[in-house]
Amino acid sequence: MELYSPYLLDGATGTQLQLRGYDGRECTEKWVLEHPGELKALQKEYLRAGSRILFTPTFGANRVKLEENGIFNQVEEYNRRLAALTRETAEGRAPSPLPLRPGARRGICPSVGLAPQRLFRQLFGAGRRLHQFCVPVHLRRHGY
Repeated sequence: MELYSPYLLDGATGTQLQLRGYDGRECTEKWVLEHPGELKALQKEYLRAGSRILFTPTFGANRVKLEENGIFNQVEEYNRRLAALTRETAEGRAPSPLPLRPGARRGICPSVGLAPQRLFRQLFGAGRRLHQFCVPVHLRRHGY
């Protein structure tokens, strides 16, 4: 029986983007769409380090946060474009030092900010967190 190491995920994307030029004065999601190469390079580094799952850069890509930054009626477009960037990187061929389960692919997981989490708790109860719901469903759907 072959043993596979735990699933490693990326992390501290916002901090890493700051090291790559994001200064925090504008909406992170907008900056990423204007500098897609920076995100892709960072995510490739995460894959080379062993990450099997990449978070989409959509933490603030919800109506509340986008409107706070003067971006209206573009929630779906922002989420679709940001997820596509991450999907392109995950489907790339960056080498991984860790063995993948036979037939497994690298995956992406939506990063969900605080506004949707608050709504989710109102709808489904204070003890639940949105990522506890969406991450397992996403992983099962994609064979992880």
